[in-house]
Amino acid sequence: GKIRLSIWVGNMKWWSIFQLTRSWTKTILVSGRLLIFEIFLFLGEKFQSMETMYSTVETTDLFLEEPIVHGTFWERFVAAFIDGLILAIPYYVLPFVLGPLGAVLSFLLPWLYSAFMESGSNQATFGKKAMGLKVTTTNGDPISFGQATGRYFGKIVSSIILCIGYLMMLWDDNKQTLHDKMAGAQVVKR
Repeated sequence: GKIRLSIWVGNMKWWSIFQLTRSWTKTILVSGRLLIFEIFLFLGEKFQSMETMYSTVETTDLFLEEPIVHGTFWERFVAAFIDGLILAIPYYVLPFVLGPLGAVLSFLLPWLYSAFMESGSNQATFGKKAMGLKVTTTNGDPISFGQATGRYFGKIVSSIILCIGYLMMLWDDNKQTLHDKMAGAQVVKR
């Protein structure tokens, strides 16, 4: 069978006709910049026999996706409690030791801890890691530092509205809180 290839280059139309050989190799010589091309197939006996031959072959997925298991409310609550215990010591000690600079550092420390740990290679803070959780994008990829920062400061919004932002995960299909939705993130099991 023959295949006719129509190629548009600028305002000129170039035609190239080629034939499929027994070894099924194709040769097309095209020069210039291709903007739009159309392929017209004129099915011959060889092409039809090849099509019926491959239509009976069954296909299987080589890379099956594992189901995503989201972290539960209580797992996330315990993880936040563990992180709170870890951050409590420097939060209260730094202002006494360093004075005003310590007060500024005690404000920045939870943000930097959360953002660096969640956007790092472990994708989890120590509390989340202890509970077997990690933070990913909704596609399952690691989150960026910017997303982790947005997620951290989004927790303020989740808290301001009587913690309803945290409770949203109870009725959400993907178990996302408000700050997860704001950052395009989700908390899943490892």
